Amino acid sequence: MSRHLLIFAKPPLRGRVKTRLARRIGDRAALAAYRGLLRDTVVRLAGAGGARLTVVGAGAPHPALRRLAERHGGDFRTQGPGDLGARMERALRRVLAGGGLPVIVGADCAGVTRAHVTGAFAALEAGAGVVLAPAEDGGYALVGASRPVPEAFVRMPWGDPRLMPRTRRRLAAAGVPLTELAPAWDVDDWRDLHRWRRERGRRPLGGRPRHGYP
Repeated sequence: MSRHLLIFAKPPLRGRVKTRLARRIGDRAALAAYRGLLRDTVVRLAGAGGARLTVVGAGAPHPALRRLAERHGGDFRTQGPGDLGARMERALRRVLAGGGLPVIVGADCAGVTRAHVTGAFAALEAGAGVVLAPAEDGGYALVGASRPVPEAFVRMPWGDPRLMPRTRRRLAAAGVPLTELAPAWDVDDWRDLHRWRRERGRRPLGGRPRHGYP
């Protein structure tokens, strides 16, 4: 089966991305941070595990997302309607219907490495029904599936620390084999942004938050 890495992304629009972070650093700086995260995630993970890259955008098609995907040899699709669960389930099902194995990573999941992606595909090929990389905030930073698993995505507490425990229970009740990878992290707030820049070898952020994103 072919491998497909799906990067879930929002269009880079001021006031629409990293809203929690924006409360600390302002909309303009939050947008700059998001653009950096998105680009970093695509560059870091493109080609991992020999997977075909697709950037999957929320809302209406945005040319910046398409250009980013094509620049790195990938495709662009839209997520379609519904909450996050409905959109992820649809994206996974679409790839599965075409005979592929899908893995989804969020654009702001800075802690997901190429090893995570390679390990996810290996787990799916070894018989896992679902593979997850738990996130430090109680959710998950990566999800992949070898079969349709709607029970993992319906009426779930997205953005809530109860998400990962509830997902485990749902999958266990449905008899779906789950493989968990090493935990990862994403960028939600000011501390996460510091961490991302520090781990990427950039200079630490300093000064007053609303001076903007260097």
